[in-house]
Amino acid sequence: MWRNEWTVSVSIEDFRQTVRTVNTYAIAWPETRVEVVSRLSLDADAETYQVTIDVTATQDGGVVARPQWRETIPRDLA
Repeated sequence: MWRNEWTVSVSIEDFRQTVRTVNTYAIAWPETRVEVVSRLSLDADAETYQVTIDVTATQDGGVVARPQWRETIPRDLA
């Protein structure tokens, strides 16, 4: 199974941009089921991009990994 949900928005007042995505991947065998859900958040303004990625991996409903990445990237509009 694979599922992708996303939203994109742009402010008409300050042109701030946002992207939100949720991706789900699952596979099952007779003896186990594995699922990975990843969430991406991107916020952009005149100075920076702020990126957050959260991943949750489960096996048979129990969490086996939950890494997270966060980064602020300078934006050069010149």
